[in-house]
Formats: sequence, structure tokens, C-alpha cells
Amino acid sequence: MALDGAAYANLLYDSRRAPELVVVLKCKEQASFDRLIDAEATKLEYERLEKERIDKRAAQRAEDRIAKLEELEEVNRDNEEMP
Repeated sequence: MALDGAAYANLLYDSRRAPELVVVLKCKEQASFDRLIDAEATKLEYERLEKERIDKRAAQRAEDRIAKLEELEEVNRDNEEMP
């Protein structure tokens, strides 16, 4: 049984199901990427995130260094107090 477009649409309507739509885009993959992907914005976002990561790592390293120096100073004070 072959269904024409109207009969198929009525069948979908009667079954309370939304019609499905398929779009076939015929173009080269690279052309689609060039149109859809903003390379400059992606690069700027990457650089921003990379700088943020490096800054966090440097801040953590500075905090760790200060904590280690305090720990070493405490150990040195304890050694000086020993007879």
C-alpha cells in the first residue's frame, strides 16, 4: 500500500505523532566547518582558559612555597631550642 504525502500526514496526525523531517545537506565538509565554526573566537577562548589555568597554577605554587618555608622555619626554630 503506497501512501502519498497527504495520506502520510493524516496518518501521523491521527496517531498524534509529530512528523519527522530529514534534511540532506550537500556540500563539502570543510565548507560547512568554515561557515559554522568561528576559529578566531575559539582561539581567543582557548587562550583565555589557558592563561586562567596558568595563573591558578602559579598562585597555588606560591601558596605551597610559603607554606613550605613556614614549615622549614618552624623546624629550624625547634632545632635551635634543643641543647
